[in-house]
Amino acid sequence: LPTTVTLDRQHRVAAAFAIFPEGMEEDLAASVDKALGRAHAAAKPAREAGPVVPSEIGLARRLLASGRAAEAYDALLPVLKSPAPSPDGLLVACEALLFLGKTEEAAARGEEAFKAGQASPRASLLMGRGRTLQGRYQEAETLLKAAAKTPEADQARYRLGQLYERHGRKDPALSEYRAALESSHGP
Repeated sequence: LPTTVTLDRQHRVAAAFAIFPEGMEEDLAASVDKALGRAHAAAKPAREAGPVVPSEIGLARRLLASGRAAEAYDALLPVLKSPAPSPDGLLVACEALLFLGKTEEAAARGEEAFKAGQASPRASLLMGRGRTLQGRYQEAETLLKAAAKTPEADQARYRLGQLYERHGRKDPALSEYRAALESSHGP
């Protein structure tokens, strides 16, 4: 990961920054001034920073994208062990657990994310996948249909196709597969 390190006068690491959210420049300048033992004067009022995504979540997303679900889940453990895990971290954990075939654990993480206020299209998609694997088909269909009306439409429609195919409903399955292909390639 790109990391900026500030050293003190004895060349020891005084601070390290691995992510750079908006407004980080001021924090970095203050850290450098402190490490060098000089007074820091704020240059301008700090801009309101957007939400900071813990570096563990970013790392877990990259590991998942490269097919390394077990490592992704392990990277999330510090986030998941916190008193109030972030809903985003819970969703990434849910996805990693689904890839690992740990359906019940994935469902639990997904439920935690929903309770923490993360009722997003991604959450609906992941929960729909989990419900399908649990055999809770009515709930899965409801969640996937909700996700199919969002930017996650291509994946949700593909998962709906799989759900219908499992039930021997070939025509609706083919219809959803076609819709998934159309939405992934655009009109």
